[in-house]
Amino acid sequence: MSEVKPGSPAGERGVAMVVVLASLVVLALLAAALAQGVLVEVESERLVQQDQRAAYLAEAAVEHQIALLAQDRTAGRVQMTQLASPAMASGAEHRYQVQRLRCLPHLSVECTPQDSPGERRCQAASPQCGWGIEATGEIAVDGNVVQARTLCVEAVLQYPSSGQALPVKVWRWLRAAGSTCRIPEWDLP
Repeated sequence: MSEVKPGSPAGERGVAMVVVLASLVVLALLAAALAQGVLVEVESERLVQQDQRAAYLAEAAVEHQIALLAQDRTAGRVQMTQLASPAMASGAEHRYQVQRLRCLPHLSVECTPQDSPGERRCQAASPQCGWGIEATGEIAVDGNVVQARTLCVEAVLQYPSSGQALPVKVWRWLRAAGSTCRIPEWDLP
């Protein structure tokens, strides 16, 4: 039989073990809650980074379109362009396109309708062309878009008689809240 030490009641044997076990359970619960919080933060940061990348892709589409228009005022819109970079080797597709390209009468000398309904382009001899550019940057995984950002820009290109565009004046950059920009003057006939 075991011997009871003087000054310790026989009913208090093993209390230290119960206290230690209860403390370990509390610490385990705290660790689990902390781990869950860290996972939420990591996912939130990943979504913010994807959103920022999509915004940069939309800006790249706008810059690509402006470069094309600076070379040729009758250039069409930038089609879906896929980017490949070792820095983007996450298995996701990074791409951009210009969804709408409009000659804006309130910023241009002369616009003409095009074959496509609702499309307008600057006249070939027009010395100043105001453009409405609606571009989207997308990140897709397995063909499904997981993040998209739309950016709308009003830009004015001036073409001297030599035909080469002068520096571009960007009137306003507009970030779309949804999938398209709602700008009333862009929809004028």
